[in-house]
Amino acid sequence: IPLRSQQTEARHHFDFNHPSGSGSYSPSPQPYTFTNSSEPPDLYSSLGKTPIPPPDYEFLAQDPNLKPCKQAVRFEGDLYTPQWVRGIGHKREGWCGLCAPGRWLVLKNSAYWYDKSFTHGVCAATGKAFDRPDQTRRTADADFWEGLCGSCGEWIALVSSKKKGTAWFRHAHKVSAIAQFPSNDWTSIIVLKRLIRYTASMLTRFTY
Repeated sequence: IPLRSQQTEARHHFDFNHPSGSGSYSPSPQPYTFTNSSEPPDLYSSLGKTPIPPPDYEFLAQDPNLKPCKQAVRFEGDLYTPQWVRGIGHKREGWCGLCAPGRWLVLKNSAYWYDKSFTHGVCAATGKAFDRPDQTRRTADADFWEGLCGSCGEWIALVSSKKKGTAWFRHAHKVSAIAQFPSNDWTSIIVLKRLIRYTASMLTRFTY
């Protein structure tokens, strides 16, 4: 399956009823800028911080479904699995303590998955950060930074001014999915294609 350095722009918008009553989802502010920097953006800066726990007052909620409950992660150092959850059914939420400030994100509609994957660069399958660029460079017109992908050997834009989810994380998600399947296993290839189509369908559900 060919890899492409340019990916289709996806628009994303969340408009769901949250137990918190916020009613909408917006991307977490990014700690890096898109241009005019002498250093490449640190895409993984949030992973170096201690996750923020839910605020104390939320543990006093009268509705037991709105009280944060701590759950076990898959393994020590798991960056993806939410340590705190609340709600039930389609309103079940996971707490992202990497966002500043921390916030609740619906699990059922993939809002949590989208945030961890494309805001913080965490792979849902492995629970670890996506691979970093082997090298970085600034484009000739000094408009943006690119990273060299160690999987496909292509230079990929690190961020895009058109969306707050990084272009690098989107590419890293794609190549990490491909790497999990043997190239000569046609059954796996079919499953992979379905996975990519599902991911694309989830992305096109949301608009910034």
